[in-house]
Amino acid sequence: TPHDVSVTVYKNVTRLAPKGTGIGVYPDDSQSSIVPINALQLSMTGISMAKVASGQGMKNVPMLKLTLLTDHEYMSIGRIKFTQTGTISTAAVNMGDGDLSGLSLWLDNGGGNYSPIVNTRLAYILHSAVNPFKSGIYADIFNPNTGLPYILVSSVPVTLYVACDVGPDNDLSGESTVGHTAGLSVTAFTDIYGPSGLALAVDRFASEDGGYPIASGELLIAPAIIPLTPVFRPIMLAGNGYPAFASMTITGSVVKGTDNMPRIADDMAVRWIVNSPDRHPSCGPGEPLIDINNDDIPDNFDYYGRGKCLNLSLNNTGVPTYDIDGDGLLDYEFNGDYIPDIVSDGGEGNPMYEMGDNVEGKWKTYFVTDLGAVPSAWASKTSEIAAMWNPASGMDYYEMTLGGNYTDPSGIKNSWQPVGNNLSGLLTGLALSPGNFTRLVTNIGSNSTEFTVGSAKAFAAEGLVYVGNEIMRVIKKDDKTFTIMDRGVDGSYLGPHTAWGETVSDRGYVLSVRGVTSDGRYIPSTKGVPTHIFRIDISKPVTPGAPEPQVTSGLAAGQSYALKWDASSDEESNVASYEIQEREGENPVWRTVAAIPALRSGGAINNQYTVGSPSTPGETPRPLGRYYTYRVRGWNFSGLASGWSVISSPAGTTIGTELISSVSNYPNPVDTRKGGVEGRTALTYTLNDNAEVTITIYDLMGYVVREFSFSNGSKGGKLGPNVVLWDGKNALGGFVGKGG
Repeated sequence: TPHDVSVTVYKNVTRLAPKGTGIGVYPDDSQSSIVPINALQLSMTGISMAKVASGQGMKNVPMLKLTLLTDHEYMSIGRIKFTQTGTISTAAVNMGDGDLSGLSLWLDNGGGNYSPIVNTRLAYILHSAVNPFKSGIYADIFNPNTGLPYILVSSVPVTLYVACDVGPDNDLSGESTVGHTAGLSVTAFTDIYGPSGLALAVDRFASEDGGYPIASGELLIAPAIIPLTPVFRPIMLAGNGYPAFASMTITGSVVKGTDNMPRIADDMAVRWIVNSPDRHPSCGPGEPLIDINNDDIPDNFDYYGRGKCLNLSLNNTGVPTYDIDGDGLLDYEFNGDYIPDIVSDGGEGNPMYEMGDNVEGKWKTYFVTDLGAVPSAWASKTSEIAAMWNPASGMDYYEMTLGGNYTDPSGIKNSWQPVGNNLSGLLTGLALSPGNFTRLVTNIGSNSTEFTVGSAKAFAAEGLVYVGNEIMRVIKKDDKTFTIMDRGVDGSYLGPHTAWGETVSDRGYVLSVRGVTSDGRYIPSTKGVPTHIFRIDISKPVTPGAPEPQVTSGLAAGQSYALKWDASSDEESNVASYEIQEREGENPVWRTVAAIPALRSGGAINNQYTVGSPSTPGETPRPLGRYYTYRVRGWNFSGLASGWSVISSPAGTTIGTELISSVSNYPNPVDTRKGGVEGRTALTYTLNDNAEVTITIYDLMGYVVREFSFSNGSKGGKLGPNVVLWDGKNALGGFVGKGG
């Protein structure tokens, strides 16, 4: 080891052969040069994983992610000293000592994420009266993978996770831990030790001067918490189009079929809740619904007015959640970049968040705290904002408010508005400005000094901007570039940002919620918890083009066929989805047959839909011998819809060999003397191609009463069913007598 001193020289030392292949005596006559000494350097960096708040007694709550590596070769780490911060730092004797009841150190086994199920626990230290945390917490390492009391660190980074158990009741002073704060830090480089607690004979990277302490944020210990999300069980769309929980293996993997798509849960009780009295007002009796936030109340709603509650909003923005990456599962997404994000179980049911990114065609994730996962949301009015949140136990009612940042939650609303015991509310009495918007087109990492956007022309020369859910202080370098002066401003989370279209704005509104118990306590605290960062978009999307059947003219479409249209656009909140409606023949009733995401993973335009495909949830093949027409509209993220597109050309599931067929009229006979609706008849016929059409009406004597002419492809001369109304008048405008 570096602490051994001897004239013995081990030759050809490697990591796998620490004593080399031979022994010599220094100085070795066979060596003509001076023995070089190349001192090791060790790097330790870290990021906070601490939550905003945690309940008493919670286990394995993540606090820090540490990354260690050397500049060359390898070394052994056997102990790390941690210092508890927060309430314990006060002068009061024993105050806060017991806020944390335990500390655990975990080795990442290659998955890149914290998970007590997957990672290897290297140390676990319990707090007690005889082992207080005030003077430091010493994590002595034992690696069960190797059976050794240390881990090897080399030039390949090693990742460690530091987690804590939150005290279940009182600290050593006898005071309740509720309302206390607690964090963890590695205070100095000298808090890292070798095996058996020996001091390290290495230096730290010169570039890391001033890099200590490496500290977590300080979590608030609360009697209960309002979680940003629950830990979602994977959700798919069943064959009937309704969301359902996917089947899972014992190890937690999604069961897939031969088509590599998820299989539905076998247990009907796991799949759906039926006839719940607490269902959403838009849901009917008998609909198969699911509960995603564990309050035993179905969370489905009918966003498009289809008469079916097919929609869920996993991020509580009120906008439907879709499968955007094509794996058959609904995708949680919080930052509006159309890359799926992850909510996973960090142990004991604690949700953990990872932001997704697409790097050189490969999906990768970055850890963020719950503050870094606050969803970006949009409102369509400047005077009110509607919001949803997840339940906390033991609440009498909830209150909501609005601020311009995270440190002053009610800075805009100036009060907390009670909204009852529902998990949604409407914040009113506001006067908000939409501000200016653009989109991010470059990644922002922890060391980024500038970033590029679509256009910065409308922004001020310097000031605050909201990038996703982070607030930054910037200077405008040019019409597309901002120079970063300060990050994580006003209590926001300094996190990663992707190049896939996150919103950048000069206005942002942080909505916070707090619970109130029957005895008047605020949950998790008087400041509540941020649930969304809102922006305002009062404009509708551009109307899309007609959804034309992708069928060769004159040929039958068959029972399943594709529709394609010119995409909609929305410069502010972006287009969220398309609603597709269908009409059979000349039936005046349109029905919504599908709603799809407007963009796919990475921002790919999604302006196609396949009608009648059995592999699409909720779809069935169209009957033969029918003609269908379609229209489409776009919805943006603020909940506003564009106008309906132009009606498509008809698609015939079969096309007859004769040019015209199914000629009839109704009513027949008709008494034209009655006038109005009762005195007219509808002439109907089906054309199996566009054609010029002339309709001539004769009386019983053979005289021409009325003639209609229609050009090729116009109404009355188009492929498919045609309807012409005759009101009983002749060419001169007079009514024709009954029978002639």
